[in-house]
Amino acid sequence: MTTHPDLTSIIDEFEAKRKACLRTWYIWLGVIAILLLGCEYWIYVSDLKGKGLYAIPPFFAIFGVVISFFFSTADFKSSYKTSIIQPIIASYQKDMTYEPDRYIEESKYSASELFHKKVERYQGEDYISGTRNGLRFELSELHTEYQTSSSSGSSSGTRRNWHTIFKGIFCIVELSEKLDLTEPVLVLPTTLENMVEQWGVTLEKAAYRRTKPVAMQDPAFEKKFWVYTDDKDAARKLLTSDLRKCILEYEQKVDNQLHLSFTESNVYIAISSFKNYFEPRIFAPLKDPKTLQAFTDELDLLMEIIDLIKN
Repeated sequence: MTTHPDLTSIIDEFEAKRKACLRTWYIWLGVIAILLLGCEYWIYVSDLKGKGLYAIPPFFAIFGVVISFFFSTADFKSSYKTSIIQPIIASYQKDMTYEPDRYIEESKYSASELFHKKVERYQGEDYISGTRNGLRFELSELHTEYQTSSSSGSSSGTRRNWHTIFKGIFCIVELSEKLDLTEPVLVLPTTLENMVEQWGVTLEKAAYRRTKPVAMQDPAFEKKFWVYTDDKDAARKLLTSDLRKCILEYEQKVDNQLHLSFTESNVYIAISSFKNYFEPRIFAPLKDPKTLQAFTDELDLLMEIIDLIKN
């Protein structure tokens, strides 16, 4: 288990900065509230009364609240990442690097074949790269989405909605030697959503590809995950008993959906989560031990999975 640096003094310093950020934001809220009331009163006493303009000031007030929060906390969040997250990352391996504004390329995400929806909006941040047991890896937070359109039933016409395909940590492990695979080995959680989607893909490819879930002779693992491939021997070789045990432990401890894909040259690990792992909590004390403990625990488990990948 990785020994993480003692950041007590730095956290105390950032706790004071967090409170200062909130005080600055509360001052902005007071200013915005005074301006809002002033505008509404001016509309009431002026010739504009009765012309339906009362909704305009609240709209700008909401916009002001969001913008003021961003500017009040932007520097705090940025320095938190370099002063607290960076040393934690470095404690795992000397060559591990952390780039807050970078993320994994979309082409690499698509190469995993884990998610089949067409991506129409692709975002990410918090890129980490390094080497574990001779295997190069990279990971980042990603958020991929697709768009749907529906009639709003009014004169405004079509309503467009964004839906999440994947949000969480996406990791790529580069294998030192190529695997003899013609198709990827997919490890998917046995949720209804994944079963429906993967069954649809199976039917679509049935004309030229015979694939079905592989029996891993591990009832506990098969209860939580489907192993989907056309090469059952390769699946059983790649998913060792230790790796299956570690995957199950991760799923049980952090309660996040885990997806894996073994391809000819890489192993892809996608951990679905709506948590923002690398951001400080603005409205909760940083001195709470659980604040960083959850982050380091999940990263520890992910490093264990990477360590157990066999080439």
